[in-house]
Amino acid sequence: MSSYQRSRAAGLLAASATGACVALFVGAAPAAADTASFLAALEDRHTSWTSQELSTAGHTACSMIERGTPASEVTDHLDRERGFGVALAFDIVSAAVVHLGC
Repeated sequence: MSSYQRSRAAGLLAASATGACVALFVGAAPAAADTASFLAALEDRHTSWTSQELSTAGHTACSMIERGTPASEVTDHLDRERGFGVALAFDIVSAAVVHLGC
């Protein structure tokens, strides 16, 4: 398996996990948007990005999810179009659902 194939397989696995995570929260009552807790969930592990960059990505994720975009596609968008990488993109989407109420 080539490096690209391994990377793509890891991305698909992360995207599937994101979809499963989002599905857990779909039935829950919507939470109030809480940017501080969203950032707290990310900043300790992902120190290469500013609070503004993470916050913007979280709100982008919510906007896409609210328009009906599957979480796996949102994760892929943040990875490929914004350059966050699969792991951070997954964390952003998950934290956005939990803390930003999307």
